[in-house]
Amino acid sequence: MEPAANEMRGDELRAIRMRLKMNQTTFGDLLGCSRKKIGIIEGEVYVPKEIALAARYLADRYPTQATQNAA
Repeated sequence: MEPAANEMRGDELRAIRMRLKMNQTTFGDLLGCSRKKIGIIEGEVYVPKEIALAARYLADRYPTQATQNAA
């Protein structure tokens, strides 16, 4: 079963965190949850909606280091 367009998988959440060059603790602090919860969610099929929305916001709001260097 494929996720809906507005849903996020755990591996997508991890990809956002890695692109932002954050560890699980820092990412969790920004999303309002613990490092342990981020680790669990990254292994899940579907990410809770509020975490997915906040992660997408961070990904859109903060450019990656590569993007900053290219500008």
